[in-house]
Formats: sequence, C-alpha cells, structure tokens
Amino acid sequence: MHSRRNYRPSRPPGAVRRSSWVGGLAALTFVASVQAVLLPACGSDSSPSQPGNPDASRDAAPSQDGGGPPADSGQPDQASPLPDAGVARPHAGGVPTAIALVDHWAYITIGPRLTIWDVSAPSAPSLRGETPPFAAILNGVAVAGTFAYVSEATTEGDGLVRVIDVKDPATPTEVSSFHLGPSTTPEGAHGVTVIGKQLIIGGDTALWVFDLTDPRAPAPIRSIQGQAEHFRLLGKRLYYWSRTFTGGVYLGALDTSADLADLGAGFYTGALGADVAAGDLVIVTSGIGTQVFDAKNPSSPGSPLFESETQSRTLAALGPAAWVPAWDGLHVLDLSNPKSISDTGPIAMPSEGIRDAAILGNVLGVVTDRGKLLTIDVTEPRAPVSKAVVDISLCSECIGVQAAAGNLFLGAGSGGLRTGTVSDLKFLGSAYPGTLLAPVDFEGIAVEGNIAYVADWYGGGLRIYDVSDPTHPKQISQLAGGNYHAVAYAGGRVYLGQRTNGGVITVIDVSDPTHPTPLGSIETDQTWAITLRGSLAFETDNGGLTIFDVSNPASITTVGRYACPYGQGVALSGNMAAVACTDGFHFVDVSNPATPVKKSTWAPKWPGSSAAVAASGTRMYLGHSEGVTVVDLADPTAPKVLDRWRTSYDVRSLTLSAPDQLIATCGSGGVYKWSLSPK
Repeated sequence: MHSRRNYRPSRPPGAVRRSSWVGGLAALTFVASVQAVLLPACGSDSSPSQPGNPDASRDAAPSQDGGGPPADSGQPDQASPLPDAGVARPHAGGVPTAIALVDHWAYITIGPRLTIWDVSAPSAPSLRGETPPFAAILNGVAVAGTFAYVSEATTEGDGLVRVIDVKDPATPTEVSSFHLGPSTTPEGAHGVTVIGKQLIIGGDTALWVFDLTDPRAPAPIRSIQGQAEHFRLLGKRLYYWSRTFTGGVYLGALDTSADLADLGAGFYTGALGADVAAGDLVIVTSGIGTQVFDAKNPSSPGSPLFESETQSRTLAALGPAAWVPAWDGLHVLDLSNPKSISDTGPIAMPSEGIRDAAILGNVLGVVTDRGKLLTIDVTEPRAPVSKAVVDISLCSECIGVQAAAGNLFLGAGSGGLRTGTVSDLKFLGSAYPGTLLAPVDFEGIAVEGNIAYVADWYGGGLRIYDVSDPTHPKQISQLAGGNYHAVAYAGGRVYLGQRTNGGVITVIDVSDPTHPTPLGSIETDQTWAITLRGSLAFETDNGGLTIFDVSNPASITTVGRYACPYGQGVALSGNMAAVACTDGFHFVDVSNPATPVKKSTWAPKWPGSSAAVAASGTRMYLGHSEGVTVVDLADPTAPKVLDRWRTSYDVRSLTLSAPDQLIATCGSGGVYKWSLSPK
C-alpha cells in the first residue's frame, strides 16, 4: 500500500502532479522521550531571519514541438543561482507539517523549511532560526542531540532525509542527506522518530531503520514492512500509522525491547486521523464519527469500545485522555475506564481547518490549514480554555497573488485573504469570513487602489475588501454565488471566471465597490485565467485560448480562438501571448485577435504542470512544477531559455512587483521572490 496525503487537485485531467501530497493530515512526529510528545509552537513569519536561496541546481529538461528550435536550444548547462541581490528573505510561508520538542526548543517544519523556536517562555515563543527552503515540502522531523532529521518526498517522487546541525539554533545547517531505498525503487519519506541510537523513517511501503552511531551519517540497518506518517512510543511499544492512498488508516506496532519485532498491524476503514493512548487504546476519527479500539493485538482490534458522531480529521492523545478538535468544536474523551468512555463537548473553539494536534503537559496545540496555531489550556481536561490563536505562516495554501504599494495580497484557499510585505515577505494580517459549516476557498485576486477583489471558489462568489489598512482587511461587500477561480480588474469592472460546473465569465460593475452589480456574462469551457487589454478579454479554458470582445458586457462576443489542451495561465507582452497548456507553453502572435498564430512552444520536464505565466518586455516567466523558467522571446520563433529558478511545489500564480521583482505562489510550498536581472 502506498501512503499519500489528502489533496484537492487544482489541475485539469491529464495534468501531472509529482510533489508530495500534503493535505488532510500533516506528518505528526515524536521525539524519543517517555511520552514522545509534541509541543505546539507560536510565532509567525513576521520575524525574518537567516534567509537562504532555494537550491537551483536541478535540470529542467525542456522539450520543443515543431514550432521552434531543438529542445536544448539556448538552454544553460545548469540552472544558475537565484539572482537575489538586494532581496530580503526570498521565501516565506507554506503548510505547517510537523513539530518536535527538545528542551526549550521547538523544531517546526513549515512548507520546505525547518524553523527553530525558543519556547522557554511558553507565553511568548520566538523564531530564532530557519533553514533555507529545501527542494520539496518537508514531512516529518525528529531531533537527537544536536542534529535534526527531516524527511521530504522529493519532486521526483522518492524520499529524502536531511541531516541538519542545530547546535546553533540561529543558523541550522544541513550536513548531509540520503535517500530511502535503492534508486530503482523510489520510496517516499514521511514520519520520523528516534529510538535510542536508531533513526526510523516511515516510507510508502516500509519502515526504514538507520544506525545513529555517527549522527552525521546515519547507516542503513534494515527495513520493516509497513508505512508510517506518524509515530507514538508507549512503554516498549512503538506505534506507527498512516493514511492510505485508497482511504483509511493503516496502524501497527513494534516491540522496542525485542529489536523492533513486529507485533502486527490492522486497517481502520474510512479513518482520517488516529492516535494511541495509555492502555493501548487506538482512537480514530473521520467525517462520520470517532471510535476507540483496544489495540493490544494491533492486527485484530475487534469491535469499537466507544463510538460517537464527533467528526474530525485529527486528534491528540496523552495518558488517559484524547482531545478531538472536531468540526463542531473541541471534544474531550476520558479514557481512564475503557469500559465507560465519556465525551465532553463540543466546547466552543476556533477549530476550523485542523491539520495537526499535539499535547505537552497542560497545553494542547492545534495547527490549522489556515496557517494558524491554537494553544489550549487543558489543566482541567474536561474544561479546556483557549489561550491564543497565532499566525505561524504567511500563507499555508498560497494560490492567487497581487502586489500593490509595497504589499502582498494573497488568495490563500481555505485561509481566506492574507496580506504581507513585498520587501521581506512579512505577514501583516488576514480576513477569514468562513465558518465551520460555510468554509471559504479564496483563489484569484485583483487589487486596485485600496480595494481587493477576491474570487471565492466555495460559492462565495466575489468578495470585496477595503485593504487601506493591510493589517486589518475589511470586507465591504459580496456578490455571492458561483465557484469562481479567476479574477481581473479594469476600468471600474471586475471579470470573474468560473471553471467548475461548466464555465462562465461574469462582468461586474464595481464603480461603487460597496454595491457590485452584474452587467452580463458568457458561457465558456471552464475558465482558468483572464487577462484584459482594452476591450478584449484573453481567457484560457479547456480548449485553449479564447479572445472575447467585452466592450458591451450585456452582449459579449467571441473574437478569436487558439486551440491547445487545457489552457491555464495567460500573459501578454506586445503582440505576443504566452499560454500555459497541459502540453507546455505556447507563444502566440495575437496582433490579429481574430486569427491567433502559434510562433513556438516550450515544455518543462513535466508538461502537464504548466500553469502560470508573467511577461515583461521580451521576457516570459513560465511557472510549472519544477519552478520558474525565464524565456526570452526577442525572436518569437526561437525562445531562448535564460534561467531556471526552482521551487518546492507547483507554481500556482505569478506577479511582477515594481520595479524589478517576480513573486510566485506555490500552494503548500509558500511564496517565492526573485530579483530580475536587467533586460
């Protein structure tokens, strides 16, 4: 069985996604201690420290169809270093995935970075250091001595483990790395734990055991059948579990007193989250309810000891209690008497978007897919008290982006609207108008003056915000309805594009942003992006590029079409349009909008991941799963690759920030920023 995390794909049919799937459950990892507990960390991306450059050494392997020169024409031998002169903090944000505690230090993976927080004063944790962003999303972390071991599922689909020297928390430094398994059979790397002098990594098909006699260079010992995103040490038993690709949780146990002898494993159908409490009680949660099983025999847990309708996708257990941040609030399970388990709740808590939960002492920490951390006092287990809600990431799901007046405005999926600074990617503020029963999914965004226009895919339609104070965005109006993804603004009008349940472009009068008024619409074949020029709207859809005359919104007409499979992003520069399609990027002459003409194409290594485009002069910036490729179109028939900049996750959108910076959003991978060399 292969383990993957839940993810709502944003790609059309045929698109390739090779990055690790990070969704419903984050990697929950444990330091080798008596209870192997995790500490929640507070803080935010507001304190930049030790910026580093993403490694830009991976080759992009371009391809070319008959419309241009050979595949390697103009291609540098290697991707050059990032042109980051003068750039402060070239990366921030990403999804929180794992937390480990040693002494008063909390080690937290956020997107592609390991961050280190001083938690000696639990009421005021502070960010002390962070690694540069690595090549992929980090999944798990464990710490032994002065070394941290972090796992990632690389963009090539195999598992990589990085060894990081954390002796000086201000400057964590990678000292080595190694892959799981032979190169002929790639194996993803997920959960991480340390038991004595052994490092154990949970893979897709096995648990990989390494000797830590030399902590800088773990030596492989053997593999054990199984799969693990999470570990829990209880007495002499090491429990491990993982979500499976087909759904449900696979959970087993090893005997640490008998050289990790296999004690058996079982499968919990339909489960989304799990944990193990004192007495070998397994608690599983799902969208249907919560159950408790006796796992003394892991391969045969029998009938549930307890069942409820409490719906959740994660939980935290310690001693005789379990805390379940559910969809209707926080529930507490008293497990002290397995024959009479009680559920206290729901207790009102801001528990939307739960990704991970952990407990240390009397503090329960909950990390959400909104990029937030909740700290909850559970001194009295049945009467927990919310202590803090803290932003720990610029954006956890980074989709749409616009830059204006030195600030960033982000459509952050289930995180709503989030704002930051361009200069150092510092988090400023957020607005989340959703509820447990009516969530949001903010995607495309356009900003004009002090007004932000956001497409809410979850049926929220167009939401309009006053962002004159970016630390406190305020919604001033809404035109609800429709699963909109794309948004563009021009001349007092907003153009919304829907790609779900069919397609449509809707034109809205926002001359008075407090009273948006629909002016007209036209059906499309699932709209992915819209770019405006004068009275023309350049729209990408499943058929490629369509050019509309929108001068009369009540009667929109089609001017011209250019066919390519599943058009996604589009950008204009002069007479040239760059169109991202699932077979690569097409460079199209639109000097006559009625008859667009292909001049050439360029494809990344994984053409299906072509998604986003930005243009400046003769340069096109092409976003895909490998990162960003810079192409010069001085001769449109012969695109010349100038540079390649890598990212940890698929590029979702691109924007140019005056005067000379490019900004990319990369979903769970966060936000990247580059300085542009002179043209």
